Amino acid sequence: GIISLDPHKECEVLQKAKVREGSPIAIIGAGTGLGEAFATMGANGDYEVWPTEGGHSEFAPHGDGSSQLEYEMIEYLQIKYSAKARISVERIVSGKGIANIYQFLAWKYPDKVSKTVHREFLGPVDMHAKNDPAAIVQAARSGECELATQAMDIFTSAYGAEA
Repeated sequence: GIISLDPHKECEVLQKAKVREGSPIAIIGAGTGLGEAFATMGANGDYEVWPTEGGHSEFAPHGDGSSQLEYEMIEYLQIKYSAKARISVERIVSGKGIANIYQFLAWKYPDKVSKTVHREFLGPVDMHAKNDPAAIVQAARSGECELATQAMDIFTSAYGAEA
């Protein structure tokens, strides 16, 4: 598990700080949802993991002075999910979150949609839409789609803010 990783070879340092042996550890991982937990050292010296519902906390815009774009994205998602007041972080920071962000950007900037990437995202015409976040990640990595890159920028910024 995470405790057995070599911090010098298998981890990326986000903030240089002195490691305090036995201190609690925060755990966050985006997948189909957003998992959050913390680990504390038990009486026997082993860490015990405590799951939380942190991924269900409310998303707060934070980019570039709480960017207007992120506020608009929240409004879009409130309509999409019939949410009366709040959108959880998990709706942004997860695989489905990547799809949500891209769909919002494609709706807002239809002239910037790459037809090839959008078709890959949606999947075959004769099937229910896949809304495949992997298509967006790949298009951002290759640089072939401005909206995919922007979606990943919003995703990684929100992920980092949540961490």
